[in-house]
Amino acid sequence: MVSPVHVGRALESLRNSDFNTVSAMGEVIDNAIEANAKNIRIEIKKQEIRKNLDDLTEVAFIDDGDGMSTEILHQCLQLGYSERYNNRKGIGRFGVGMTLGAITQCTRIEVYSKPKGGEWNFTYLDLEETKDQIDPIISEPTPSPIPKEYSENIPNNGTIIIWKNWDREDANIKEMIEWIGRTYRKFIGKEIIEGENAIDNKNRVQIFLDGNEISSLDPLYATVTDYNSERAQIVTTVPVEEEIHGFDPPPNKHGASEITIRVSLLPETWRYKPKIGANDENKKRRVTENEGISILRNGREVFYGHIPYFDLQDKKSGRGFIVIDRYWGCEISFNAELDHWFSVKNIKVGARPIPELRKKIEEAIKSTIYECRTEIREVWKKREAELNSKTEISNPNIVKVAVKEKLLDNEFLNAFDFFRAGTVSNYNLYHHIGIYAFTNKALIRYVSLKRSKLELERKLEQLRALDNKMSIHVGYVKSSPLSVDTEEDLIKVKNLMEKK
Repeated sequence: MVSPVHVGRALESLRNSDFNTVSAMGEVIDNAIEANAKNIRIEIKKQEIRKNLDDLTEVAFIDDGDGMSTEILHQCLQLGYSERYNNRKGIGRFGVGMTLGAITQCTRIEVYSKPKGGEWNFTYLDLEETKDQIDPIISEPTPSPIPKEYSENIPNNGTIIIWKNWDREDANIKEMIEWIGRTYRKFIGKEIIEGENAIDNKNRVQIFLDGNEISSLDPLYATVTDYNSERAQIVTTVPVEEEIHGFDPPPNKHGASEITIRVSLLPETWRYKPKIGANDENKKRRVTENEGISILRNGREVFYGHIPYFDLQDKKSGRGFIVIDRYWGCEISFNAELDHWFSVKNIKVGARPIPELRKKIEEAIKSTIYECRTEIREVWKKREAELNSKTEISNPNIVKVAVKEKLLDNEFLNAFDFFRAGTVSNYNLYHHIGIYAFTNKALIRYVSLKRSKLELERKLEQLRALDNKMSIHVGYVKSSPLSVDTEEDLIKVKNLMEKK
């Protein structure tokens, strides 16, 4: 008789699965959360080898979850085993992640576990020992003390997993922290979203890396985190209902399940003008990296980025995702009952909606995304019309108007002054375009007045009205029309006409 699988060599082959460092670590974190852990510690041994990358040698995961009995501990490293196999209520399902993820990074996995009221037991898997064996076995757990370097602050119950003999890719610790913060934000965030509001997270899990707590990183920016103290506005919450697919359905479950889509628009103070996405404040907030859509399965992120073939073509530029898309966020949440619709794989990364569902999602959010882009551009246009630069204020060829309040759309305010150079303190300044409308009475009075002193000094005819106690109301337009007042203006117009 011949076994259909040479286990030792199969394990070696599986080392080249699609896991990377962070997604492999995620499988261990998933198991800890499923085991009701409230505190998860990650401790890393490393050697610095070059800028931004770390040569990891060993990683330990320590949690205060329920711990495992000796029977479960004996099977936990077996590919395909899971207490919760095919369960769609939590964040696990397939029973391969913990071992498969680990062996893509290292050759030895050690597991210590202690259930409530029990004692610490130990088992392991070492690929150097199994690589030539057709049918290797995992040793039965034995009582064992915790390694000395991890023995401080050990919980009364829980599990310790140690990855040893690291021989694969280097890691970026900063990216690791941000990935964990974003992927598990619904679990570790001090706030979570309920409906369209931020509320306290009463079931919060804490994850620490080398003693430092990892903050949640919310791509919607709708919750307060260590990255942002100001919340973004959720502009829409859209429910999309989908029938549970007949292929690969969950046990004893039929009917429909709901997908929730949220879109947020980042605060205007973060995006008040072009090219500030990479300023110091936005770098701290990670706005520069906020270009994509987040997909969550039972609250755990399983995809972040640009969904392939997602049609969000920008009407102005003709492109799909564009730079200003970093100023809105989108989150798609689904229940694991819909795994088939999101092409969920056993490594829980890279999930994406199948074409039929993708079209549904596109139609549900496309108009909102277009509105967000329009809003961002309108703010930029408004900013262009406001005079804040010293060069523009001192330019005598640009007429300025001063008003007490900030001009808003669809309203008119009394003008306080008009001038060509200098400034007026404590007033809002705008580029004066110079299109006038008179009442019949005001026009008759205006033409009867003599030219005033300020009018002659500044060469601005509107000052004749102000000097004679006439009111001038000014309104706001979103952009300044092209005018030719200087030789520079003439060159600009000439260049524009040549391009036409």
